[in-house]
Amino acid sequence: MRVPFTALLLLLPALAGATGSAATAGSTVFTQTVEALDPAALPPVQLRVDDFSGFRTVDFPLGRGRLLRLRTDLPADRDAGLASVADRVRRCYDHVERATGRTVRGGVLLYLPAFRDPPATYAFRAEVADRARWSQVRLALLDVDDPRCATPDDPALADLLLDTLPHELGHELLAAAPTIRHDLSDGRGRGTRWFEEGVCEVLAKSFAAAEDPAAYGRLLAQRNVDQVMDRGGVRAELLGWSEHAPLPPSLESDLYGAAFLTVRRWTDAVPLAHLLDRLNRAGGDRDGHDLLEMLQRDLGTNLLGVLDDAAALGRSLPRG
Repeated sequence: MRVPFTALLLLLPALAGATGSAATAGSTVFTQTVEALDPAALPPVQLRVDDFSGFRTVDFPLGRGRLLRLRTDLPADRDAGLASVADRVRRCYDHVERATGRTVRGGVLLYLPAFRDPPATYAFRAEVADRARWSQVRLALLDVDDPRCATPDDPALADLLLDTLPHELGHELLAAAPTIRHDLSDGRGRGTRWFEEGVCEVLAKSFAAAEDPAAYGRLLAQRNVDQVMDRGGVRAELLGWSEHAPLPPSLESDLYGAAFLTVRRWTDAVPLAHLLDRLNRAGGDRDGHDLLEMLQRDLGTNLLGVLDDAAALGRSLPRG
């Protein structure tokens, strides 16, 4: 019987309690987990950086002193495919920086262990000493028997490169925005999550559209963009959506779609780089209420009109 599973990709410092253990001073712990809906039925395989100590390192420059560093046990005859992976990562950086008008400071550290039968569920932990060097630390489990292995079309890499990476680079840039009040680890919500996740989803989906239109349609379909604004609980929960208020997984996924449509509608009217510049020039600390007021002014409508416009946009977008 196939066990359904959900993917939870976490990029959290250990000192915030992400792993339950303290990191060495000056380092950061990254965790990445893919777990079954019933973990007891399919326990995750525990993976640690120490398991990869014999891996070789393949570096690709990303410009401005940044690197894509691949740690892998793949043979060197796969390096041509890895070079095409690096090309996509470079285009991702270019896309995110052009769209936001901001520079991503760090590179990407990507662990690529090769398997003949990759585990369906796993928990990965990496303690990284030179945190400032890396904007992202990730893991992808490669199936060496798949002919697409170690290319941008590899099923283990495709959505990571097209969707996850631009989304998370967006968070990296927004985390440095001095005028946005973020949901932080103190348990207090600021009402800005709809905006932050919406910006990151706009970056991700626009990159996917430029790179692979078919994948773009599929990713939109996963977010149910044609109907998400009318699904139960979405409109009521969107503006108060918080890191600290657990919701059913289906509603959580729907809120990503709703945030995407809401911010996409905004950035269709005001380019994202201009919007971020305005927030920076405005000074102060902008919470969700402030952002909603700006959105309504820019679109010339009230909240109901904003949400209805987002719903209409969702119905107009391609779905694969």
